[in-house]
Amino acid sequence: MGVGSDSPISVQSMTTTLTSDVNATLQQIAELTATGCDIVRVACPSRDDADALAEIAQHSQIPVIADIHFQPKYVFAAIDAGAPPYASIPATSASSTTG
Repeated sequence: MGVGSDSPISVQSMTTTLTSDVNATLQQIAELTATGCDIVRVACPSRDDADALAEIAQHSQIPVIADIHFQPKYVFAAIDAGAPPYASIPATSASSTTG
């Protein structure tokens, strides 16, 4: 799916379930897909959420993007799961410092 440039406008949404609850997350993705959603983001604030990505990405009808803010270590789990990371923001990670 192309985004930007000459690509058509894509509808994006984000689930409100715990990503680690694979069945609930997939159900919500199916509902979003039925309403015309093209891309879905899922939150990955915990290791359990990151571990659920592979199954979610495998069974989702639309592309799944992992929303990662505070745990940069989950970026690689998301990539391995086939759910590219949406927001890896090192400046907001708990381990970062500002001057």
